[in-house]
Amino acid sequence: MAPLVVDAEAVREFLDRAEQAFPEPDWARLAAALDARRGQARKVFSSWDGRWSRAPAAIRLSEEERQRWERLLEPHLAAIEAGDAVGFLRGVAPGDPPPWVVDWGTYWISCLFPDRTWWARWLYLPGSRTGALPLVLEEPEALEADPTLLGRYARVEQGVAFFGEVVASWRRLPQFPDPERAMVGLALVYAVYLFTMAAWRMTTEFTQVLPPFSGVVRSLLGLKRWEEKV
Repeated sequence: MAPLVVDAEAVREFLDRAEQAFPEPDWARLAAALDARRGQARKVFSSWDGRWSRAPAAIRLSEEERQRWERLLEPHLAAIEAGDAVGFLRGVAPGDPPPWVVDWGTYWISCLFPDRTWWARWLYLPGSRTGALPLVLEEPEALEADPTLLGRYARVEQGVAFFGEVVASWRRLPQFPDPERAMVGLALVYAVYLFTMAAWRMTTEFTQVLPPFSGVVRSLLGLKRWEEKV
């Protein structure tokens, strides 16, 4: 199996650029928002309205699609509430679920149990092999060492954990507790990538109307969707 190794120098460069773009007062606000979500997650997850409205993966689902998926996902809610990501993924895998289902389920697991990994589509999308994780791995193809759903999730977990260890070893992002530091760091990585690509492809006039950097990070972490419903 191909080794999964984080490129420490790439991580350092991404974080240096992200910290320059992130306003100092916004760090405390971001940490507070994540803390608030942790405290509210179990109550919000107790209803389908909360399960759909707060999860970024479900934003574009029609009401008809939501009703259909409620029936399909109902048997797997207990695994989510128990923090059993493997059980959830094993349960939905036979149906060859669309990427948003994996994103949605692991999002809620990570909200309820911050030490579990949220497999967001911006973190890693297997079909196109894009996302934040491939940007910081020496060999991104290592994520496909086991292309099954459970195998990919295991590799994503390993990549997130490795990234978190690198960031913690440098005492970077001290505003965030260990379980969340890695996901915050990877959101910063992906935001830097998005802004860099926009700068290459867009005129100066268009780049000036982009949302603020910290707002993009909050959006990636699903906080804007959450706060809109408070």
